[in-house]
Amino acid sequence: MSTTTPAKLFLQALCREGSRTGLRSINPEWLDSEELPMYQFVSDHVRRYGNMPTEEALRDNGYRAGNPRENSAYYADRLRQRAIFNAFTDNMPALLDALENRQPDAAFELLGHIQHNARAAQNHNVMSTLAEEMARLEERFEDQIHNQGLLGVTTGFPALDHATQGLLPGDTMAVVGRPSVGKSYKLFKMAHAAWHAGYSVMIPTMEMSVEQCVTRWAGMESKINPQHIRSGRVSTMARGALYGAIDRTEGMAPVHFMAGNVRKTIADIDMMIQELNPDVVYIDAGYLLAPERDRRRSGRREYIADVMEEMKGVASDRHKPIVTSVQFNREVKKGSKKELDLSMIGETDVIAQIMALIVGIRHGEGTNVYERRCDLMKNREGELTKYRMHFRHSPMNFEQITGEEDAAERRYQQQLEDYGAEEDEDDADERDEDTLADREDI
Repeated sequence: MSTTTPAKLFLQALCREGSRTGLRSINPEWLDSEELPMYQFVSDHVRRYGNMPTEEALRDNGYRAGNPRENSAYYADRLRQRAIFNAFTDNMPALLDALENRQPDAAFELLGHIQHNARAAQNHNVMSTLAEEMARLEERFEDQIHNQGLLGVTTGFPALDHATQGLLPGDTMAVVGRPSVGKSYKLFKMAHAAWHAGYSVMIPTMEMSVEQCVTRWAGMESKINPQHIRSGRVSTMARGALYGAIDRTEGMAPVHFMAGNVRKTIADIDMMIQELNPDVVYIDAGYLLAPERDRRRSGRREYIADVMEEMKGVASDRHKPIVTSVQFNREVKKGSKKELDLSMIGETDVIAQIMALIVGIRHGEGTNVYERRCDLMKNREGELTKYRMHFRHSPMNFEQITGEEDAAERRYQQQLEDYGAEEDEDDADERDEDTLADREDI
């Protein structure tokens, strides 16, 4: 029978939470020879299949460690404390021997070694030396050579993934747009893509109920308009797609919804992150959160600045990427071709200063209501990019517009110009059907 240890309980709790990134919260060097095989099994499973193993997979491979009653963060702290304790006990016999034999130089060297190992355990993921970070860089580089995948969590948009290499631990990202442009749908699309990639997700929303969130999520998974799901106006064939979407949630990484109703604080979000340990957090309408600092006598700009600064602190402290939605100012007009810049972000300059990634979203050009234009306006130290996304509710489609789809639309527009077509309403309906068929053929 397998012995229960903090490391095994940590790994089992981590698998139950479905958190891929939680593996980084400990150092494998803290584990003993009995614990390392289970750690290696979990790590290999994530690399091979893209998600944490289920408890069934752990049992099938002989790695049942008991029933963890705490979350993984609790057991990670126990492992850290054990590593600090071992830093002393492992070197104590040699230190006592050096003192007994009056060897002060050897004693000082051992004390330095104890201090280094104890501090390294205490400050894991908080402070490190250049040599330690270079070793981790080498490990990440070797992983990329073999896997050729993203460094972080996918955004669901190929152009954005290519430019950013995904959402990295500690990243903060702002999705910026005018009211009703589709910021929440873009946020949900990103969360949905991360979930399908095997990541556990947490979605606090300040403007929607949990029921609204789940209906929207079911619509994305089944491709059915959420309004039709809500009203029950779904065909027999579509019902099968909806039931299939519901069944697929079993066995996948957890998704946690949190309705804020404009009363939540950053401290509330932080507490839930610590409890649930998600891989990535998407905060809808984050500017409506309240800061922990008392700002009741301050203006709205200072209030929102505090919220964003505290959000950045939580992302850094918890080693999680956090994506939130904020607003452009009124300078960004519907259908405008004017280039976006960071000065157009509403309320406060702090958003532009502290966010690692900023994506602007606005309506399609002219009267095109079925697409949105997206600009990567800030990208750590990397390149910027632009892309367009579908914005359709029947069927649900918020994917990036491909080159083939764009070419089909351009061909059709060119045909209109060549023939000087003037269409009445019936002709326009027929045109939309033809264009959709053209895109489906591609």
